Amino acid sequence: TMLEAYVGADNFRNGVRAYMRKHALGNTVDSDLWREIQAVAGKPVLNIEHDFTRQAGVPLVRVESAGRESRLVAGQFAEDPDSLKGAPETRWRLPLAIAASGQSPTTIILTRIASVQGTAPLVNAGGTAYARVEYPPATAAALADRMAQLSPMDQVTLMNDAWALGQSGYAPAQNLMTYIAKLPADTDPVVWDRAVRLLVTVDRAYGHDPSRSAFRREALKLPEPVAGAVGTVPRVGESPNTATLRSDLWLAQVRFGDIEALSRAQRIFASGQGSIADQRAALDIVGLAANESTFDALLTRAQAAHDPLEKIRILRAMALTTDPSLSARMVDIALGPDAPAGSSGELLAIAGAENPDSVWRALAPHLAKGPLPIDQVTRWRVVPFIAAGSAETTRIDDVRHYGEQDMPADARRPVDAAVASIKLNERVKSGALPDIDRWIASHAR
Repeated sequence: TMLEAYVGADNFRNGVRAYMRKHALGNTVDSDLWREIQAVAGKPVLNIEHDFTRQAGVPLVRVESAGRESRLVAGQFAEDPDSLKGAPETRWRLPLAIAASGQSPTTIILTRIASVQGTAPLVNAGGTAYARVEYPPATAAALADRMAQLSPMDQVTLMNDAWALGQSGYAPAQNLMTYIAKLPADTDPVVWDRAVRLLVTVDRAYGHDPSRSAFRREALKLPEPVAGAVGTVPRVGESPNTATLRSDLWLAQVRFGDIEALSRAQRIFASGQGSIADQRAALDIVGLAANESTFDALLTRAQAAHDPLEKIRILRAMALTTDPSLSARMVDIALGPDAPAGSSGELLAIAGAENPDSVWRALAPHLAKGPLPIDQVTRWRVVPFIAAGSAETTRIDDVRHYGEQDMPADARRPVDAAVASIKLNERVKSGALPDIDRWIASHAR
């Protein structure tokens, strides 16, 4: 995507055609393709491609104010910045589109340092460059004020970068909240759906911290403009993206404490009325908000279902529960006779995403008995995934021990990834979430 944006769609397509003609019925290596695209485009595509495919890492572009100009400084991004200490310096030739306010984007190749016009440029316009972009506070605020004028891709890129950089401590995590707060109601539904999903991600990061209540109150307010715009009833001719947003927003509203949204879901679920999309969303919401009696009723319904698809839909909804004790119960259900064949791993993953520590503790006795009754590939993926959602340091030893017991040494990359994720979650709890708390306090005032 980055290279196609750099050379242009026509050049890219013509280069692919030339490559296919030249190497028809033959074997090739990656450079054969990019050499043809370079010949058509007249740009240094081959060197750029080599930079990204022959070394690991993700570029980081730091934007610094320099009078009437801005300076771009190339670096490297890592979820754990400490992991870069002592590592050899990595450099990329990075095609980067820059858009000053009210102007068309221009593309540069950033290697180390570059100066661009304007005090608040949009860097990585179009979101095609494989890089993270870090803005100083004043520039981030200025871009937030321009959110309504930016393309949907630029809006999503700003939010994604804000959360990634906020998690790892490169920039204030509250930038994410500022960007979402500036989204107009008529923003593309795909953008709003991403914003809602990011709010849910932050909510999960809070776990059972008392500050979560204040966050949830604010998270309910932020999407209010779009909630009013999409309404609760599908409209004739609306896009599928709007329907998806409506369902995801409804689920998030209930998660954040909207009693009316929950009551509406309960009415639809009990009556069986409404569109298929509404009925499925209502089932998920009832599972998400279930207390013990509702959970038991859902289990009884799942056990009585003769259609395997209906059974798995009910069990998936149950796995969404936010109640830690019910998430723990879901482990025995997922590993028991009520789960359709092949669904155990998925159900464990859904429950683990919501309450990873409760699910891990309930799973521990099963792990102690030997490999779970799940196929090897799924087992090696799902068990580390559950651990990866935790912010408890003890879980690092737990997942490493699991890897040593059940996985050969050359298959333990998911364990390493889980350890990195746990450390990142710790960083989020100690840095990003308090920063968001400060934004909420300031915003309330």
